[in-house]
Amino acid sequence: MSSVLLVTLEVMGAVVLLSIALGVPAAYALACVQFPGKRFAMLIFLLPLMVPPVTYGIPMATVMYKFHLAGSIWPAR
Repeated sequence: MSSVLLVTLEVMGAVVLLSIALGVPAAYALACVQFPGKRFAMLIFLLPLMVPPVTYGIPMATVMYKFHLAGSIWPAR
């Protein structure tokens, strides 16, 4: 197995475990518990779904062009 694939699998596993560790308790709290700031917490969790992709896509493309990462898979040397 190549080292790139191994690193990708390690990152994937870490992201999945972190998402479960944070997401399940947050979902339970937002669904079952009343607490001050619940509406704000719900807004923070739903904000990425409400913001159009173009609002973060254009700045991301600008950064990629600045570092010569756009237009190809491999960075320019």
